[in-house]
Amino acid sequence: MLLLAIFLPPLAVYLIALGWINRRPHPILTAGAWDFAGVLFALSGFLLFGGPAFLGSLDEQSRAFWLLGVTEPAKASPNGNWTFWVVARLFYFAVVSGAAAFVLWRSRRLTSVYNVNARLVFDALEEAYRRLGLNSARYGDSFLIESSTTLQVDVFPAMRHATLRWDPADSPLRREVENELARLLAEATAPEEESILGGCLTLFGVSLLVFTCFGAGFLILLRFLTGR
Repeated sequence: MLLLAIFLPPLAVYLIALGWINRRPHPILTAGAWDFAGVLFALSGFLLFGGPAFLGSLDEQSRAFWLLGVTEPAKASPNGNWTFWVVARLFYFAVVSGAAAFVLWRSRRLTSVYNVNARLVFDALEEAYRRLGLNSARYGDSFLIESSTTLQVDVFPAMRHATLRWDPADSPLRREVENELARLLAEATAPEEESILGGCLTLFGVSLLVFTCFGAGFLILLRFLTGR
């Protein structure tokens, strides 16, 4: 129960924010690094406490703490297991931090578009090229712009989300296209289905938050009744 009280709040806040974005009347464009930072925040409870909780699940005292918030005086470890688990936890955090930093670095070539469908994002891109006077050739879901920059568009219909993958990441055309794309999307109107998705995400996020509050209240009551 304690684990759920820690795991769920960041995820609930993320879903509520995502629901708010999907209820807006216009699509939103943001850097891929910020998009990943949001996902990282949503999973922070699992990443920061899930791994250590799993490692601690091998120990009876740790299991009692993570499940019910019950603490007992620390017991001596004749076999030196305490040092091993400390090192294991430090290694876990090093791996998680390194992986997060690597993905964040890789995200610099990405741009995220929220509250959008495939037709709208492709139409807006082609209009942006036209307004900027850029030569572009479309190959399926990819564009070759001025024979020097490749843009791949990945659309996720269920989440009304699109990811733009730029190659090279620091192409001078990227800023021009994204600025014009942002102006076009600000003028576009999101389809009605997107507001429905936003409402569902918000409802789910609020439900998780309420469940977390009840769980935290249960733990407080349990500790009060047991006198611990």
